Amino acid sequence: MGEIRISKLPSDYKPGELVFRSQEFVVPVPFGWTRDARAIFALMTRKDETSVIATISAVDGAFRVVKRLERGRPGGLSVSPEGRFIAYDPPV
Repeated sequence: MGEIRISKLPSDYKPGELVFRSQEFVVPVPFGWTRDARAIFALMTRKDETSVIATISAVDGAFRVVKRLERGRPGGLSVSPEGRFIAYDPPV
């Protein structure tokens, strides 16, 4: 089971607050925040090793797929400063 928790956060969140839990995604890897700090960008990998890049609301845990990846996990992920673009290194 994969989980994402907030540990260092803006003043309106509690430390260690559970934001997301899933039986489907076993390896959640958060890699950035939206500019307004209301959502987290994360690489989510399933048991079958397929992955998606998603946003997860830090307010209510709402999950939205941004990009489905054909296979494997990218080597690196980065969000642009304004939060409009995601750069990733696809597996070979």
